[in-house]
Amino acid sequence: MFDLVGRIPGLDPATGTLALPLWVAEAGAALLVILCLLAFGRKLVAGYRRLRALLVSLCQLVFGRTGLARITLVLIGAAVALVLWRVDPVSAQATKAEFDPRQIRAEAAAYKPGR
Repeated sequence: MFDLVGRIPGLDPATGTLALPLWVAEAGAALLVILCLLAFGRKLVAGYRRLRALLVSLCQLVFGRTGLARITLVLIGAAVALVLWRVDPVSAQATKAEFDPRQIRAEAAAYKPGR
């Protein structure tokens, strides 16, 4: 078994890491996705249909049985996306403060020799 350690390219026995080319990692991930879809495909579709039916019935309950239900689903999805991917105002202010020219000049003056 230990004879194979030196023969596996990219294996570092000291740290136990295996360096793979990017295309090998991508092919392995694609194969894993395909196998998962084959194994759980029917269950995923059934679960998606149940979730969609639940959301549509909830929207119909709230907004009536009009075409607003589908529009409401799109708006709810957009709102969730905005909440999940919104920019944090604190980090936006911190980024803005990083590039404040007065602060940069003050820091540069503080680092000058002889002060």
